[in-house]
Amino acid sequence: MEYTIFRPHNVFGPNQNISDPYRNVVGIFMSKALQKLPMPIFGDGLQSRSFSYINIVAECIASAPFINAAHNQTFNIGSDEQMNVKTLAEKISTIFQTPLQIQWLPERKEVTHAHCNHSKAKKVFSVAYAKNITITDGLTLMADSIFNKSIPPITECPSAIEIYDLLPPSWLLRFKK
Repeated sequence: MEYTIFRPHNVFGPNQNISDPYRNVVGIFMSKALQKLPMPIFGDGLQSRSFSYINIVAECIASAPFINAAHNQTFNIGSDEQMNVKTLAEKISTIFQTPLQIQWLPERKEVTHAHCNHSKAKKVFSVAYAKNITITDGLTLMADSIFNKSIPPITECPSAIEIYDLLPPSWLLRFKK
C-alpha cells in the first residue's frame, strides 16, 4: 500500500475555528480582535513560528496521489516565512483596524522558535509552492472571510484533563470551574 505522510506547520486560513481558546494563535487573535478584546500572549511574545496559509498545504495533500515522487514519503509542509507572536498580534490589529491590546500572561513551557525545513516538499510539490501566499496576505484573506460572520461559541476542551502540572495558569482557571 502506498502512502504519503504530511507534517503541516502552523496552518491558518478561512473556515478555521476561531473559537478554540487553546489551539492556533491566528484564530485566537482574530477572535479577540473581532470582539475588541486583548490578545493573550505568553511571555514576551518573541517566540516565533512559520505560519502557513492553507493553500499550499491543501494543494500538496490533494495532488500527492498523482505525483510519483510523493509516494511512500514524509514531508514537512508549510511556509518558511517566520514571524514572532507579538508581530502577529500587531498585524492582526492593523488588519482589523482596532487598537493593539495585549493581555500579557506568564511565560509557558513551549518551544521558543519552531520552524522546519520544507525544501523536500518544495521540490516535489513545486506547483503548489509557486502559489505561496505571504503571512500578511493570508491574514488579510482569512480576516476577509470572517468579518461578516458571527463568532461561534467557545470550543471547550474535548476531554477531561488528567495532568495539570504544565498547563498555563490561564488555562487552569478554565478547567477548574
